[in-house]
Amino acid sequence: MALTAAAGCGYHVLATNQVYGMTAIAVVPFAEDMPVGLSTQLAYELSSRLAAGGLHVVTDESAASAILSGRVISAISSVSPVAQFNATVPAYDMTVTLTVELVPKNGKAIWKKRMVIREDFLAAGTIASGTATGPQADPTLATEVNRRRALLRVAEQAAQDIVDALLIDSTTAPGSP
Repeated sequence: MALTAAAGCGYHVLATNQVYGMTAIAVVPFAEDMPVGLSTQLAYELSSRLAAGGLHVVTDESAASAILSGRVISAISSVSPVAQFNATVPAYDMTVTLTVELVPKNGKAIWKKRMVIREDFLAAGTIASGTATGPQADPTLATEVNRRRALLRVAEQAAQDIVDALLIDSTTAPGSP
């Protein structure tokens, strides 16, 4: 019973109790080709969004009619082109590439997608010596905190994109209810 979705205009799929005829979905943390620190948060965000949309999300894979899983292929941070023009605080672009699939108990994937999510974050600003404590006192640590916050935003955006694509594709697939 997915109702509506339109890319980029603020509308999202509202609710359904099944995808591709599967009623109980287990979400497992994505494999990471390189340690990124994204998979646990992404699994949490996916589970939350699927459950909020009406799907039965289970933690026990043996109780699931299908497993939603994937792989984080890459997460690359590079200096933003905007930051190259005399910016006072350098900015970075993060590009995360991932694949996701829905696999029923029979073991053959019934749905697969490859996605690219982009997010930006700032490097630490200039800090006067001895005037800050905590992460702001160490520019490297402050930049890492900003990168991790960007990863959280990537997990949220990726989860929403995955859920939208999964539900739309499921409702438009031949033979869907």
